[in-house]
Amino acid sequence: MCHGYEADAGVHLNQRGLIDTHAQASDLLAWILGLPPEEAPEPVYWTVAAVAELPHSRS
Repeated sequence: MCHGYEADAGVHLNQRGLIDTHAQASDLLAWILGLPPEEAPEPVYWTVAAVAELPHSRS
């Protein structure tokens, strides 16, 4: 949660700091969208990086 709204929105994050269910994410989105414009969070731009462990080649 980039802006720290989880307590205000009543969302509980898991041990990895993530939202567990789609229903919780939807509720949080509805809460954020319902905020007055002056209280709305600033946009956060995400970059997704995939990390994969490739198998070692066999010689």
